[in-house]
Amino acid sequence: MSQPADPASVSSGIAAVDAYLAQGYTTVPGMSSRFAAAISAGLMRIQTKLGVSGPIAEIGTFEGRFFIALAKALQPGEMALGMDIFDWPNPQVIERFEANCLKHGVPASVAKTWKCDSRKVAPAEFLERTGGRKVRLFHVDGEHSRKEAISIDTIAVVLRRDKSVTDADTRLILLTETHAILNLPAAEWHAQQIAFAHARRLMADAGQLAENADTGPKEMAAALRGKLETLERIAYATGQDTPEPLPLAATLAPVKPFNLAWLPSSFRPWISDIAERMQCPPEFPAIAAMAALSSVAGRRFCIQPKAHDESYTEFPHLWAMLIGNPSLMKSPA
Repeated sequence: MSQPADPASVSSGIAAVDAYLAQGYTTVPGMSSRFAAAISAGLMRIQTKLGVSGPIAEIGTFEGRFFIALAKALQPGEMALGMDIFDWPNPQVIERFEANCLKHGVPASVAKTWKCDSRKVAPAEFLERTGGRKVRLFHVDGEHSRKEAISIDTIAVVLRRDKSVTDADTRLILLTETHAILNLPAAEWHAQQIAFAHARRLMADAGQLAENADTGPKEMAAALRGKLETLERIAYATGQDTPEPLPLAATLAPVKPFNLAWLPSSFRPWISDIAERMQCPPEFPAIAAMAALSSVAGRRFCIQPKAHDESYTEFPHLWAMLIGNPSLMKSPA
């Protein structure tokens, strides 16, 4: 069995970035992983190969650990915009950020510092900082509290509303604080789902306040006013009260036809007979039968995936689900 790749061995394919990851990355304070930096810079290498160009931007730059890796993946003439409040753990963090950039070969002509509260930045201000150029990669790693999740995850929505990016522009890569990689439509849908869930929580909180006999009229009015203000912010961020689901693909990816030889020999005639009599795909009764067999086997035997780790064992517990169009005989099978 092949072993998974060591995260420390993953490279971006860009010599300058990989040299920084090997020798300087861990010397810059920060929480972002080396693996994430290598993958993100590798995405920029692919962008460049496909002819996608432009600046990069990061919210939550801190002392520049992740920022420097992205900046070293840029092409000549491109710039990197670092956005942060730059007040934690002390006001000198902005000086350390700029010093780290210079130390690791990212000059001031490439690294642009913007001391700001990203929650209050208008798209026009942002575009002015990038010289009117659209960013090709946006790393968002700002405030980590649930209260600020809407601001963090809806940046793509606000950019689109202001026409900073068009509906058809799917070349922008948005990296959220969990390093999820999203294109613009997916990022917008993700933000709307989070906003809608947050709105439901707010309404539930308001309902609990109303049931609390100890809450006076003034306290109730103040609490509800705060909830409504938050809901207004959600409405601005998403542009709608309830997010529309993303469209499903019109066609399914091709899969290999089911082969009865994959089943235990004692099961084959039984499953074949059921499929013939019910006129249903053989995989339907086969999946149900294998799940039932796993429940009978229980904990009688197990496998040990790792040759030298006897503490790691897996028992044959299977969970099955049949997926198909209506009237395909899923329930009878």
